[in-house]
Amino acid sequence: MLRPPEPRTKIIAVITTSDNSVSVKFPEKLDHFNAIVKNLGYRWTWPLWKRRLAARNGTPQDRAAELAARLLEAGYCVEADTAIEAKAVAGDYELEYRRWVLRKIAGLYLDHFVLEWERESDLYHKALRLTGAKYRDGSLLVPGASYEEVQDFADMHGLKFTQAARDLVDQERAKWQAALVVEVRAKRSEQQPAPCQAAIEIAPELLDD
Repeated sequence: MLRPPEPRTKIIAVITTSDNSVSVKFPEKLDHFNAIVKNLGYRWTWPLWKRRLAARNGTPQDRAAELAARLLEAGYCVEADTAIEAKAVAGDYELEYRRWVLRKIAGLYLDHFVLEWERESDLYHKALRLTGAKYRDGSLLVPGASYEEVQDFADMHGLKFTQAARDLVDQERAKWQAALVVEVRAKRSEQQPAPCQAAIEIAPELLDD
């Protein structure tokens, strides 16, 4: 167990890991503690806080060590595997990169980009200006056809592409380049105006009786 010089409480935050998740059990209800773990991506699943990890999030050991270090810094006692405790104390863990361009591979918005960034960032309104961007079910989605704008946005704000997202860029670029370029004049009846002839509304008082 590790404890800071001046603990906020003697209650211990017990951290455990699995192959793809990190959990922390802390029986006391403290808003300060809750804010720390929420900011790191943990969700309450009775009777503990848990975070499931993808490959882009880093190893469970690194995330557990980061969590332990953050809690110790904030004044909480921590218990974890001895190797994780050692990494937390030495700062021997990789920081998590938290700005990503992902690819939606199922559901209604199949083959949309998903933009992800840290909670405290102010990128939301900037991302909504991308062509076709929308916020649905907790995700910022952008159509694959807007790949050039997404690339520019990523370059400007430091987002990294997952391999699946890069594959979507290649797919959309190839689709655009392979498209047959044609010039078509659609057939119309004599009663239909040509597309360049917009209908003009005349105020009733200007019409002849």
